[in-house]
Amino acid sequence: MMTDIIGRDVVDHLPILVSGGNAIQLLGIPKLHSGTGKSMAGIVNKAIEEWSVKNNVVAKCFDTTATNTGGMNGASTLFEQKMEKELLHLACRHHIIEIVLEAAFMAVVGISTGPDILMFKRFQQKWGLIDKSIPSTVMDTRPDPWDVVDHLPILVSGGNAIQLLGIPKLHSGTGKSMAGIVNKAIEEWSVKNNVVAKCFDTTATNTGGMNGASTLFEQKMEKELLHLACRHHIIEIVLEAAFMAVISAVALKKFQGHLWYLRERLVTLALFYDSGSITLEDKRAMAQRMLRTTDEMDPMKRAVDWKADYAFQRANEVVMHLKVVNDLAERGVALMTEYTKLITADEEQKQYLLQVVADHRKQFPTPKKSALV
Repeated sequence: MMTDIIGRDVVDHLPILVSGGNAIQLLGIPKLHSGTGKSMAGIVNKAIEEWSVKNNVVAKCFDTTATNTGGMNGASTLFEQKMEKELLHLACRHHIIEIVLEAAFMAVVGISTGPDILMFKRFQQKWGLIDKSIPSTVMDTRPDPWDVVDHLPILVSGGNAIQLLGIPKLHSGTGKSMAGIVNKAIEEWSVKNNVVAKCFDTTATNTGGMNGASTLFEQKMEKELLHLACRHHIIEIVLEAAFMAVISAVALKKFQGHLWYLRERLVTLALFYDSGSITLEDKRAMAQRMLRTTDEMDPMKRAVDWKADYAFQRANEVVMHLKVVNDLAERGVALMTEYTKLITADEEQKQYLLQVVADHRKQFPTPKKSALV
């Protein structure tokens, strides 16, 4: 949504781009007077016909919104009908991941009550105050792990009394090291005979059967002690597991709802995937099944010879340049937003202006004087 050129209404615009090889062409960013799939399909088809590229279109990349993907009235379905041929469906991978992440995020922080998430809005407002000359993250500003020394708090209690025995350095995080340090503190305070129980977090270092700090400490004490595993820590672990289960379930459900884009026809693209995860034997079997043939002399079965085949090379070039993300459309939106009210208020002239700007940016992608010299 953006303000109309004449500044009276807020209208939608639909960026339409085509790509092939290393070329990207903006066909236009026309007004979208209706947000229905029928309207969108008609506008896209009109642009395709005006640019006379109908015969070159073999695939479509789109966001997985209901308006686009609706079975009967979705823009994708209706556009394919207007094209009078089947196209590859390349649902935007970025959009799918964004939807999955959004579902997981909402499961954690809850559904936003407004169009903006307050935490991100504040970050946006403070963006200008951040020194971006030296980019860094929280991980970059953390001290070197080798310079961080763990400390182990050791306390004893009895009746209403609680006594801190010390918080010594823990140079090694092994159960043996921890057991030795605790036993040393117990001996220094001469309270060995008074210790009858031990309370600890249920970490692997503490509870490991043979090498756990709990087991080794008990051996050093030369007597059995009551095991009082920290109840708070147990509850935290249970809550963490439940929390992660909720996030996993929400994200998985959302992702499963988008598995439709992995259509059988797209399996063919795996034939061009040059990786050890798909062997030549797998490719032969795939080609054999697709062609429904068992002919040992069929050239499609000799996968090892494909790279030397001109037809395969041409097909591979096309596949390698297929756009499976809809980022190009977002650039089109940014372009339209930038030039909404500049130079001309005529819609037709505005479209011509966008073409000129897009072409200029392709010729001079780096807006520096050095690029022109």
